[in-house]
This record gives sequence, structure tokens and C-alpha cells, in this order.
Amino acid sequence: MKNYLMTYHKRDVGMAFLLSTLIIDAAVLFVTFVPLIYKANIDGFALNRVTGLSNDQIVTSFTTICQYLSIFHHGPLQVPYFTLSKHALIHFADVRKVMIVLQLYLPIGAVLAFFLIQKAIKEREVSYLKLTAIISALILIFFGFVGLSDFSSAFTMMHQLLFHNNYWLMDPLVDPVINIFPEEFFKLCLIAILIIIIVINALLVALYAYFKPRLIKDPLEK
Repeated sequence: MKNYLMTYHKRDVGMAFLLSTLIIDAAVLFVTFVPLIYKANIDGFALNRVTGLSNDQIVTSFTTICQYLSIFHHGPLQVPYFTLSKHALIHFADVRKVMIVLQLYLPIGAVLAFFLIQKAIKEREVSYLKLTAIISALILIFFGFVGLSDFSSAFTMMHQLLFHNNYWLMDPLVDPVINIFPEEFFKLCLIAILIIIIVINALLVALYAYFKPRLIKDPLEK
């Protein structure tokens, strides 16, 4: 892989890594802030039985937490129908810090990518499209294999890497709010993220195939 990348201009490799991370970032943010998966699976998760709340009440609690994770939110977290312990509040605040980094990276990275792509177009360069698809596909395969082969272990490892405390291990008796976040939901989120990346990769390959005859400047095809 290293030798393959060396055949390309360093700028193209950098663009590919930038675009790959932006694709993943956008997929994560979309799945987080557009609760289609959650709403579609409330009955399947049996959350009414577990929480004693109605679907509308569960969705309200869930979306309140999602709104708290937004960079545009101001004020403390107050979840309807639940009282959160100090440790739960700290954990959600830690999650918010991670999500804010992702939200800041997307526009900043997109602006940088815009100027780099604009320059590449002027120079009739197209190889970064293929490189982006290759790199994001490799990332897709890695996280898909690790996450889907043993999701529980991967889920635990992710929390251990992202957080420097164990407050994410909430006791349902102390913080019943954790009951509205079944592990199966996060597994479905991972699958959705992987599907989004696959779709975007397919679009990149299609774009490369379209522009290749018109803007040929792929060092492997000279």
C-alpha cells in the first residue's frame, strides 16, 4: 500500500486522506443527528417495556440528548422523564466534547478540501477520487470487520479509547436513561455508517470513471 501511494503526488494522497476522514465524519454526524434508525426501531428494542415510557416520550428524551450534543446547544443537559446522576452528566459532557470536535472538523476540512479540489480541477487532476475511494474502503473494511465480528468488545474498546473514566458504565438502577440506548442501536448505527461510506465510495468511483477519459492525469496510467 505504501509503495502504491508513493506513485501518486503527495498532495493527492493528502487530499484522499482528508476526503476519507470527511466522509466518515459526515456519516457519523448524519447518523447521530438524524434519528431515523432510532425511531424505526423503538418497538423492536422493546423500549416501552424497559422504560415504561411511550414512544413519544422516549423520542423526546433521545432527541433532547442529541440536541445537547450539538455545537449550537447552550445550557446544561436536562432530559425529560429522567434524573441524571453526576457521573451520567459528566459522561454526556465528555461525549459532547467528542461530537463538537467532529462538528468543527467537518466545515474546516470541507473548506480546505474545496480549495484543494478547485486547484486539482485547474490542473486537470483526477487521481485523488480513486485514492479517496481506496483509502475509505480500507477504513471501511477494518472497522466493519472489527465492529461486526465482536461488536460488544469493539464498543467497549472504543469507550476506553475515547474516555478517561468509566462513567459510561451506567447502572440502570441509578441512571435509567441508559435504557433508551440499547447496544443494538449502536450496532445499527455502525452498519448505517458503513453503508453511507459504501454509497459515497460508489459515487467517487463513478466520478473517477466519468472524468478519467476527460481529465487523465493518473500517474499509474501515463
